[in-house]
Amino acid sequence: MGCLIFLVLIVVPAFELVLLIEIGQSVGAIATLGLIVGTGIVGASLARLQGISTFARLRQDLAEGRSPAVAIVDGALILVAAAFLVTPGVLTDLIGFLLLIPTSRQILRRSLKSRFEHVVRRGVVARTSPVPAESDSWSRIKNVTPRGPSELGD
Repeated sequence: MGCLIFLVLIVVPAFELVLLIEIGQSVGAIATLGLIVGTGIVGASLARLQGISTFARLRQDLAEGRSPAVAIVDGALILVAAAFLVTPGVLTDLIGFLLLIPTSRQILRRSLKSRFEHVVRRGVVARTSPVPAESDSWSRIKNVTPRGPSELGD
C-alpha cells in the first residue's frame, strides 16, 4: 500500500510534469495551457452527462426492484474520471477519458468484481461482529411488527 501511495503522490505528478514540459516545448506554452484547460472543460462536461445518465439508471433500477450495483460502481468510476480530468496532466486526462467510455468502465467493472470475489474467497474480507449473529440489531429489526395508524395515535 505504501508503494501505491508513493506512486500516486510522487511518480505520477513527476511524469505528468515531464510530459507537459515536452508538449510545451513542442507546441508552445499557450497551446499546452489550452490543452490543459480544454480537456478539463470537455472532460467535466462529459463526466456530468455520464453522471446524469448513470443517476437516471440508478433510479430506474431502484424503481423496478433491480440491484443498482452496476449503476453505483459506474457512478464511482465516473467520479474518479472527473477527478482525473480536472487534474492538470496528459496521463490523468487519458485515464479520465477512458473511464468515461462505457466499454472501458464495463471491462474495469468486471476486473474489479473478479478481484473482489478472489479476495473474499481467500477470506481476507469477512463479516465480523462483536455479538453473535442471532442477537445483532438486524435480527431484532426483522422481527418488528409494523404498527397500524391506530397504534401510533393517529
